[in-house]
Amino acid sequence: MKQWSSALLWAAAWCFEGSVCQEVWNPVTLQTSGAQSRIQSERLRGIPNEVLATVNDWHYAMMNDHPRNEAFEKALVAAIEPHQSTVVDVGAGAGLLSAIAARAGAAHVTSIEASPTLAAITRKIMHANGLSDRVSVINDFSTHVVPSDMEGQRADVLVSEVLGTLLLGEGALHYMSDARLRLLKPKGAVIPAGGTQYVTVVSSPALQALTHVSRYQNIDLSALNTLKDTDNLVFTKQYGLSLRYMRPTMVSGHLPLFTVDFEHDAPGSVQSEAVLRFEAQCTCAVHALVFHWEAWTDRHKQYNISTWTVDDPNPERDAAWGAGIQLVSSGGDNPVPFRVVKGERLLLRVVKLESASAIQGFLERDSDLASEV
Repeated sequence: MKQWSSALLWAAAWCFEGSVCQEVWNPVTLQTSGAQSRIQSERLRGIPNEVLATVNDWHYAMMNDHPRNEAFEKALVAAIEPHQSTVVDVGAGAGLLSAIAARAGAAHVTSIEASPTLAAITRKIMHANGLSDRVSVINDFSTHVVPSDMEGQRADVLVSEVLGTLLLGEGALHYMSDARLRLLKPKGAVIPAGGTQYVTVVSSPALQALTHVSRYQNIDLSALNTLKDTDNLVFTKQYGLSLRYMRPTMVSGHLPLFTVDFEHDAPGSVQSEAVLRFEAQCTCAVHALVFHWEAWTDRHKQYNISTWTVDDPNPERDAAWGAGIQLVSSGGDNPVPFRVVKGERLLLRVVKLESASAIQGFLERDSDLASEV
């Protein structure tokens, strides 16, 4: 098997939590040539490289994000009627949320995971914690499961943590909507209940130092900037940094792109683009658009999770989710910093909002596009 590019590692991550790439992603186009992977350890032989990549890339960090775990646990405890409620966990991974639900008193939990390797690990974890009698593990796509597979009835509670670096990047709305309509009782609880995708315009000299060059001593290196990618979204992990390391100055507030209600919304309910107007909050150079989100695990929005970690350091969350970044510059063929003055009116158009990875923003001075909007 060829070595996978960093972009494909993210695609594989979507496969094994949400399995969305099986239906809407073509990983063949993302392969890169490279050396054959060399597995020396006996215990790792036979395990698919994709599974090893995703588990070691973000599963450990995700499961060690205790505030994230606690937000789900509080919502599950509030939703579960001890010894009566049944729970279905979609995209269960290694089964942490299934175990939390069982310990919260669920009469029975159906844990659905598409990866055979992770489903087997989930069974071991349930056995190790004495939960095998109340947690059934189904190794399949949730879209293939029917109520007769779940002790013959729909569940009282649906829990699913298939949120990506972009809120809907792992197919959360697709899988949760399907499970809600087919596997959940009417008026059953949905966890998480919803979330908002944001974009924030920032100035960050620390990011600029990693993505732009001017000169070394008296050597002009600026011609290299003609290759600077200001079109495509990348993840902070690909730059090897966190939002806190970027030390961003906010040029805008947190601008909401869309809000999704997992209790009611269906695929296709997210608009395709958004046009946002705002005033610059500083006299500075704009370096990037940062795409981040906030989700609430309960319908009352008491228990929240955010991927904007500048003010609340969370290295586990940075490693598991991080944020999406699109670089910003001006100057045509030779990109230079996009400079703004405090109070200046700006317009940001963001397209392909429903996309898992191709979301794209266009920042302009408001007067440039006022006649078109």
